[in-house]
Amino acid sequence: MQHAPKNNSVLSYVFLSSEQVKPIEIYRRMKVQYGDVCLLLQQVYEWTRKLMNISSVTDSPRPGQAHRVVTPEAIAAVEAVGIYNTDNVRMT
Repeated sequence: MQHAPKNNSVLSYVFLSSEQVKPIEIYRRMKVQYGDVCLLLQQVYEWTRKLMNISSVTDSPRPGQAHRVVTPEAIAAVEAVGIYNTDNVRMT
């Protein structure tokens, strides 16, 4: 799998940048860890500029995104169809 080291180097970049490590040091560490398959120095600086104002890497809420998938209405609909029967539930 040729792309795995590249993906790992991106994760390393995200982690190190969140730790306030300078771009040149991020590049040096990744070069030692991943060799020739790591991000280029130019890419590290570009990512740093692009992500400079982002305070969190978590997913932001989106309009229309379901906040609760399991609703009482959905439970009632499934029970009405008879798909879910608590007597036949088996834990394995």
